[in-house]
Amino acid sequence: MASFDNRFYNTSEAGDRDLVINIEGHKVGTPIEFTVTSNGQLMSKFDLTVGREAITSAPVLVSAEAIVPANANHFVAKAKFDRVIASAKAKVGDDEIVAMGGSDVIYFPAWNLDYSKDYELVITEAVDNYGNRMAQPYTVKAATGEKVEVAKSVIDYVVSDVEEFKAALAAVNASNTSADSPAVVIFVKNGDYDFGGEEQTFRCYNVAIIGESRDGVVLHGNRSGISNPVISTRYSVNTYLQDLTLRNDYDWGKPRTGVGVALTSGTREVGVNLSLQSQQDTQVTDGNQSYYLNCDFYGAVDYVCGGGDQFYDKCNFLMTADGTIAAPSTAKTCKWGYVFSGCTVDEATPGALEKGWYLSRPWQNEPRTYWINTVMKVKPVDVGYNSMGNLPTHFYEFGSVDAEGNLLDLSVRGNSPTHVGAPYEPVLTAEEAAFFTVGNVLGMTDSYSAAEVVKTPDAPAVTIDGDNLKWNTDADARFYVVYRSGSYVGNTIEGSYPVDGDGIYTVRAANVRGGLGEASEGVQVGTVGIDSVEGGADVVSVEYFNLQGVRVSESATGICIKVSVFNDGHKTVEKIVK
Repeated sequence: MASFDNRFYNTSEAGDRDLVINIEGHKVGTPIEFTVTSNGQLMSKFDLTVGREAITSAPVLVSAEAIVPANANHFVAKAKFDRVIASAKAKVGDDEIVAMGGSDVIYFPAWNLDYSKDYELVITEAVDNYGNRMAQPYTVKAATGEKVEVAKSVIDYVVSDVEEFKAALAAVNASNTSADSPAVVIFVKNGDYDFGGEEQTFRCYNVAIIGESRDGVVLHGNRSGISNPVISTRYSVNTYLQDLTLRNDYDWGKPRTGVGVALTSGTREVGVNLSLQSQQDTQVTDGNQSYYLNCDFYGAVDYVCGGGDQFYDKCNFLMTADGTIAAPSTAKTCKWGYVFSGCTVDEATPGALEKGWYLSRPWQNEPRTYWINTVMKVKPVDVGYNSMGNLPTHFYEFGSVDAEGNLLDLSVRGNSPTHVGAPYEPVLTAEEAAFFTVGNVLGMTDSYSAAEVVKTPDAPAVTIDGDNLKWNTDADARFYVVYRSGSYVGNTIEGSYPVDGDGIYTVRAANVRGGLGEASEGVQVGTVGIDSVEGGADVVSVEYFNLQGVRVSESATGICIKVSVFNDGHKTVEKIVK
């Protein structure tokens, strides 16, 4: 609040000035913002002189508390000071925590602790904007939660066509209407799911959509416009997507003609091993705190766009033509916007790029992107950032390398041509870049752990016992999915499954949300022969096994069993010499 009463100052303080403004309630170290609106004829003008008096007192800790999620081995300490803190540090045992400054409320996240244990987090340092240090350390006590065994439950819905998919969607929208709704799993078998012009909208909590295989499950439709995605989870929380291809056919495989959204995503969404395909606005982020791991994103223009804090971990961004990857619209309430960590950028097809590509451009609000340790198989335009909205931008980069792993010269980077405000250095230091972990970005204030959500049980060791597959059960496994020669057979909560025909069997264990882990080594049952081959079908996946039924890499030499799965659902199994 601004007060225009000179009684707050004596004559010597006011001097010969006509007006003295006292701003009450101002926090030391924070900027003072004035908004001047031009409206009508200018009647007068005034000069504003600001005097800043250095504060010499030590910062005072007003309050502190530990935020511990249920049944978690991590927590965050929240500390409120009497002023803005520029930097702060804490320790848990011998581990040092470097907090992010810039506010009077500071968070200290502590990760990867033991379960059911008492901890002390000691705030060792807090420095304000004037260099004053906290007078003495302060201890915050916290007790981590108890680890619980995952409840066993088979897959809720197994779908194999569009109508079954829609029925499962309607069911979860009706059943999972609150945050405490139980985790539900929809398993989508290999197939072509063409939704035409209809949007498939999830309005639910705690639902997982898991595909049989990423390339074998194609969910697609033909819709145009930024508000018309093929799949929408924008009204959902805690959605888990894995092993799926999501595609908008609007101009896919053709010259780009406009916006075709494949996925509009929601809050605390997880995407693992997805392929998102379109040309423009492929993914629109409409929520917050979402995490994408080992996913492929195809597009040319703004093909990751929207708001929220989102973390892209080891993802591939594949340019179908010249353009810009990210167009963030980061609200002031979000700290980071888009963080890309350990990702790769390449052409979708050789020769797709003619003039070049950009990392980011500003869409709305205060757009933010951070590109950390990116492999750029094709180099971007030197400046790095394109133009769009006239906005204050926060576009940063660190550790980018070429296809051979050579560090790129980032001194050529600049600010977006439509950046509003003072120019800034767009390259982070190593210390600054080290802060950008999944936990710090998505769980800094509430200790939400996306890495914990996607963690899966180890692959089981499968053997044959008569007519049954056998393996040891895992306390962290919700269920197990059985495959024969790469195709889904069934699922179970037990450590055994009856053999159903000849082939090479593998088993995958699911985490509490239904996310599937790595496949077991294959075991061969019976004689592996060659299925009939139907002309005109395309191969969607290929796996190789040795004669003992153990899966091997594509580069393996000698006698191998090659299992090919085609887009019409049939497969071939053949013995080859490599």
